[in-house]
Amino acid sequence: MKIKHGILILCIFGLAGCTSSHSGPGGMHKVAWYEKHKIARIKEINWCNNNTPRQTLSACLNAYQAEKRLTAKKFFSQPKTPYTGGGMTVSPNSIP
Repeated sequence: MKIKHGILILCIFGLAGCTSSHSGPGGMHKVAWYEKHKIARIKEINWCNNNTPRQTLSACLNAYQAEKRLTAKKFFSQPKTPYTGGGMTVSPNSIP
């Protein structure tokens, strides 16, 4: 009888180990998925930021990376405006 109880306890702990400690409230997703799902990405980042140790979890790192990629894409897709400092307009074509 004690052997059965021991095996049962081992199974319970074994199955408990199967749950991902690397996933936040939205579960574990890849960076590309977080890029496409804004609300889930925001929830994940907020959840990660509420507890410093969570910030190193895989789900948090993926959500952070997706946010960084989207920020970079947005920055580099903005139209280029010529520098107008000093009262003159300088465009790339007018620089010797």
